[in-house]
Amino acid sequence: MKIVLHSDGPLDVGATLARYHIWGEDPVNVLDGDVFRRALRHDGRLLPYEVRWSGPVEATRLVLDVPGARSAVVGDAAVFEVRRLFGLDFDLPGFYRMAKADPVLGGLVEPLYGMRPTLAPTAYLRGKYAVKIRGHRVRASRAYLRAKSGAGGDVLPSRDRVSAKACTAAAQRSRRRGW
Repeated sequence: MKIVLHSDGPLDVGATLARYHIWGEDPVNVLDGDVFRRALRHDGRLLPYEVRWSGPVEATRLVLDVPGARSAVVGDAAVFEVRRLFGLDFDLPGFYRMAKADPVLGGLVEPLYGMRPTLAPTAYLRGKYAVKIRGHRVRASRAYLRAKSGAGGDVLPSRDRVSAKACTAAAQRSRRRGW
């Protein structure tokens, strides 16, 4: 089953889906060139699908392909998920009109043009990304401690001692919790 979707307003697919590569490869959301692959959970089954895109940022065309699906219900579920993942339901043209008049947001519009916020389609995925982010924060705090205190654990200047203690405590808590 192939379904064509068009974005209302600009859509920069590369910028929108870049989050799937921030922390390395994501086996659930495979982004390979101009193809995005994922599986749809529907009625207790996993149905693989892929999304290809073409066209400029102003007129991006998405082609959703769910191989073997014949039911309109499956097509509707896949379209719902893709619309959330690609942020197609956001009123981006309205936001740009408002942002251009704002002195702070006006400077952000140009470099982020076409990037849309994406929504994780399930609570499970929201939790998965929250844990992933938390794990990176703990690793970053450990790296900060090593860099500030040196390999041998030298005494830190007084201003950094508080943040080092907080980072150490956070790292110990995360280790106990298995993060």
